[in-house]
Amino acid sequence: MVRVTKKSKGYLPPIGKGGILMIRRKKEEIPVRLFVAIRLDDRMKDVLCRQIEAIRPHTKDARFSRRENLHLTLSFIGETGRVAQAKRALHRVQAEPFVISTAEVGRFRRSTGDILWTGLAKNPQLEALAQQVRQKLEQEGFVLEKRPFAAHLTLGREVLL
Repeated sequence: MVRVTKKSKGYLPPIGKGGILMIRRKKEEIPVRLFVAIRLDDRMKDVLCRQIEAIRPHTKDARFSRRENLHLTLSFIGETGRVAQAKRALHRVQAEPFVISTAEVGRFRRSTGDILWTGLAKNPQLEALAQQVRQKLEQEGFVLEKRPFAAHLTLGREVLL
């Protein structure tokens, strides 16, 4: 369980501050792969790394998430040079601190290997935050994936059990 508060590393309101990378070249933005995510604190990363190490011996092959890359994705934007618009959208997002708790481990089946994940306990505040992020991005003209938000923390990709 992690409590996301104003003092924790995972607290980013407005979400855009420090959460989006912008690359500039000759005063024009070049496309980067963007997504909106909550940073996890060290305690949550410790839990996830222990899960990865417990699973690792039972896999034939996998690309496990590195500790520094563990995060909770709220919305995937994709390749874009519209970083300023994304930042503008995210600066309008407002949320109160809340707690997230891990739940079951599962996988999304893929032909090239599964995506292994840890689910999160149902959390109306998290779901409302993800919806608000989506709405603000769409108001800025971003076209996002249509699939519903599925709160999870990716442990590994291309996992062969």
